[in-house]
Amino acid sequence: MRDHDVVLGVLDDDGLRGWLRGVFDETLRLEDVSRADISRILRMLEATNSHIAMVEVDEAGLNQALAIIMAISTARPWVTVVAVCRAPHQEMLLQCMRAGARDCLSAGTDMAEVRERLRRHQLVRPPALSAQTSVSNLIIIAGADSLVDTGFFTQNLAVSMAARVRGQRTLAIDAVPRGNGLFYLDARTDFGLENLLANPESLDEKLIDTALDEFRPGLRLLHGGIDRARISGDRAADLFIALNRLMSVFDVVLINAGGPGQCSWIHHLGIHARQLILLATPEVHQIQALRTVVNDWKPHLSAVAEISLVLDGHETGITPTDDEITELCNVAVTAKLPMDWRHRLEAMNLGLPMCEQAARSGYCRQLEALVDRITGTRLSGSLLDRIRGSVTRRQTSVLRESRE
Repeated sequence: MRDHDVVLGVLDDDGLRGWLRGVFDETLRLEDVSRADISRILRMLEATNSHIAMVEVDEAGLNQALAIIMAISTARPWVTVVAVCRAPHQEMLLQCMRAGARDCLSAGTDMAEVRERLRRHQLVRPPALSAQTSVSNLIIIAGADSLVDTGFFTQNLAVSMAARVRGQRTLAIDAVPRGNGLFYLDARTDFGLENLLANPESLDEKLIDTALDEFRPGLRLLHGGIDRARISGDRAADLFIALNRLMSVFDVVLINAGGPGQCSWIHHLGIHARQLILLATPEVHQIQALRTVVNDWKPHLSAVAEISLVLDGHETGITPTDDEITELCNVAVTAKLPMDWRHRLEAMNLGLPMCEQAARSGYCRQLEALVDRITGTRLSGSLLDRIRGSVTRRQTSVLRESRE
């Protein structure tokens, strides 16, 4: 699946929405938004990079539907607007075409015919759309089990990636925060993703610079705690829009999506991801469960998204082996992080990244090897010296503040 294979459905009728979802196959993905707000619809078109919009048209809301068709056709002339009606008549069809619709579908039309008509519209991709570039700089971290500590891994991966590439703007979102805290780090914020969902069009670089402090040079942290049970309809659309804007501001965005509600993040945002990192302890029941998890999530990812497996708490010489793990879950092992409990616990309690608390630990050596793969760079000696040289000063400061 690619970004331009996303079709935007502008729908209020649950029956039409259900029918359309039955029409779509693995080559197309439906993202929907209500007809209530034209500006949200236009932002969703931008976020999904879609060039097909299917707009619900009915007698009761005809004027509203025609206004939406006209607004899309005027603001996004490269988008093909398809009107969707329950019981169309000749006059309604004519009005839709005059407003800018290029096709009209009637609910209940043979599914094979609908798919064929949509594929024909896909083939007619105007130059304006071809010139657009889609953003694919999102890394989602999820767990094989809700008990896997994805937060600790995500914070250390984000810090290491930000330190590795000079000038890179990195954002780490903690979707499973503890109160106002962020990951295990000594950082607090009253500004979070909830604020952006309330007013997604306000998100720009100025707001980011004002609302989010740099935790480390090039790295900002965002509180992502929102009610995932309510991520549906227009709220899901706003989340899609907000994330797309964040991806346009930052070079890399990482989301710690772990926990019981991680499926919501994958289902709604997986289409954006360039990489899905699955974190698992090398226990057989977790590894076995991964195959089902991966099969469930794959349809929600882009075709270019890479799925990788990181083992947390790995011990050399204990079964299962790497080959057995890959065979069990059908995902290759990308990194093996030792438990290193003493350094890990100390880093958590001090609120410091692991690479600053224990740069020479086995955990950090393996993590830096993973960052090598993700960024395509290698850790230079001078950078390692700078990291080590800053540890003592930060440790002393944190210990002094904790005593006070």
